[in-house]
Amino acid sequence: MLLRAILSVDNPALAKRLSQVIRHSDVAVDVDILDTVNFSWESLLRESADLIVVSSTLIPVPRMGSVRLVQQMPDSPALVVLTEKEN
Repeated sequence: MLLRAILSVDNPALAKRLSQVIRHSDVAVDVDILDTVNFSWESLLRESADLIVVSSTLIPVPRMGSVRLVQQMPDSPALVVLTEKEN
């Protein structure tokens, strides 16, 4: 089984660490780290993935509406949103 994960994290050190952790799983993993400088939400929605890890600061406002777009995708990927603080 191949897990396709996309990381779009605004902290490069954290993105690197997450990539390492995901790659140490018990399945084959293909990890793409997206460029956050030229990042666009629309380009992320065109990607095919099983898992998307994204910084909350990169999600367009209203964030819940943007998250719903991911949930409505065919074969909707799991979505992990990283925040600086707990809500």
